[in-house]
Amino acid sequence: MNGYVENGLAEYVLRQLQLMAERVGLFIWNDHIDGNSRLFKQQICS
Repeated sequence: MNGYVENGLAEYVLRQLQLMAERVGLFIWNDHIDGNSRLFKQQICS
């Protein structure tokens, strides 16, 4: 039982991390496409 609970928790946490990474990636992509990317501008100006 304990192994199943830990496995289920690990799968849940992994899925949440994947969703978070996807959201961050989409945010950065959209920001870059809109031409408002502060990260991109900092790299150009540096």
